[in-house]
Amino acid sequence: MQSILRAVSIFGAVVALAWPTAAPARDRAASPPLGTEVGVAVATDSPSPETWIGDLRILRQEQPLPQVLGADSTAALTTKAVVAPLPKVVAIAPRPAPPLRRPIAPPRPPSPPRPPAPPPAIVVASAQQSLINADRRSLGLAGLSWSSCLSSIAAQQARAMAGAGQIFHGSGVNQDWGCHLGSRQTGENVGVWGAGANDGAINSLFMASAPHRANIMGPYHYVGTAWVVGANGNGYIAIEFA
Repeated sequence: MQSILRAVSIFGAVVALAWPTAAPARDRAASPPLGTEVGVAVATDSPSPETWIGDLRILRQEQPLPQVLGADSTAALTTKAVVAPLPKVVAIAPRPAPPLRRPIAPPRPPSPPRPPAPPPAIVVASAQQSLINADRRSLGLAGLSWSSCLSSIAAQQARAMAGAGQIFHGSGVNQDWGCHLGSRQTGENVGVWGAGANDGAINSLFMASAPHRANIMGPYHYVGTAWVVGANGNGYIAIEFA
């Protein structure tokens, strides 16, 4: 059976439909029976009963044609294209992902306190210094380290007393600050022994005197001592504390 193709517009979609024409008698036996699907030429050759053209979906639906009168009339089929609207698409906004939470590290424990700085090493340069440190340790106090700066001030004071032939306090306690030893207090002990220098004897005299003992046991860290024997044979001693 021969077909005539015609292009028709259905709701804006172009569909090519096939109408059968009369065929010779020898071909009629090959005509498809009523209800047989016939092909529809659309934008694609898909055998599916639905075809998409752009945003339109075309459904194929068959209906029998009315009987054609005449000796050569034959039953024919027509194809009706039905355009179905696209389903409505609802846009769903994506749900934002929850913010990432950074793990919180545990607090760092406080560092242990640093141990206090060790006291300065004790440098002994005189016998009088050794006796003073022994007196301090007897009461649980730290010994005093030697200071050459304090020793020079003590020597200056001892020479002045030997030259004058008597003991007295000069400006030693004020000069001690110039040694910059970090002390909060300075002190001075002076004495005289009638038979030259005698550390043990003069130390006993100092420890028996409350003001001199207070200096020996005072809040000091450094000491400097000096003996000078005068022209009269007496020994003059000066002790500087800081």
